[in-house]
Amino acid sequence: MQPRGCGAGRAAALLLLRICGCLSLSLVVSESLTHLPAPHNQRIHLYNLEQVLSWDPVPISNLTSPVLYSVEYKFLTNDWRQVDCVDCTRITEPICNFTVAKARPCFAPHYNVSLRIKAELGDLVSDWALVPWFQIFRNATIGPPLNVLVTSLDGSLIINFKPPFQVQSAKFRYYVYYWEKEGKQTIKGPIMRQLIQLNDLKVPSEYCLQVQAELIPDELDIHRQGLRSNISCHETSAERIPSQIKEYLMDPNEPILEALDKNSSMEKDYWDSISIVTCTEDKQIIFSCNLNDNTCTNNQPSTKIT
Repeated sequence: MQPRGCGAGRAAALLLLRICGCLSLSLVVSESLTHLPAPHNQRIHLYNLEQVLSWDPVPISNLTSPVLYSVEYKFLTNDWRQVDCVDCTRITEPICNFTVAKARPCFAPHYNVSLRIKAELGDLVSDWALVPWFQIFRNATIGPPLNVLVTSLDGSLIINFKPPFQVQSAKFRYYVYYWEKEGKQTIKGPIMRQLIQLNDLKVPSEYCLQVQAELIPDELDIHRQGLRSNISCHETSAERIPSQIKEYLMDPNEPILEALDKNSSMEKDYWDSISIVTCTEDKQIIFSCNLNDNTCTNNQPSTKIT
């Protein structure tokens, strides 16, 4: 049997521990309510001219009101500024899409841009979460040329396309990677035009190709090679087309009458229209030209790469 004094002391010690535990718990709760965690895992998506900042939301549950986020930016040593080109102040979604700016681009492609994000919940404000600086032309992924169109013409492959994007402060030069199916790859380029013709191909044969753009910014001494287009394969054929019509098809901006007059003796003959028919074993191709309105129709099939 233990003395009464000893039991009383143990009970008092247990009560003291319970009080201290409650005080400790209340301190933890109080501390958690005085500081809001900062946004984390912040990342910037840069593809062509796309610029999208995103982050993981603040991990707080059982909230009666949403956490609000605000984004600021600066250029090099400038002061931090509120983003005004798009609405990224006190927003509820953890994303800020700078690409949707309509009046003007948020950031010039050759500027060094720094970003930071903070969270708010009532009177609580988090620390700023910094995003490593970036430069669009230096860090963005350059996509492949767009709307690639390949035409087989008189033993050649003619490739038309558009640049990955258009901006005044940069230009592109282009490369074509092509090979006879299961053969060795050949590269043609660089070429500044958005039209490339592959000549001296085997006929008949099948060639596969990809087109690539290289970005050359005006203000920066860098060259950024982009992604290649999808592989497409095309058959060559030995169709024979008069040189004047071929020149017109290569450059549709040239008036058809001038194209037909080159190296020809048509001064004494007159026609309303001209039709040129070429046949192979599996297809017939017709080129019809109306001389009255200077138009030509090319019924030869083309292949569009998506």
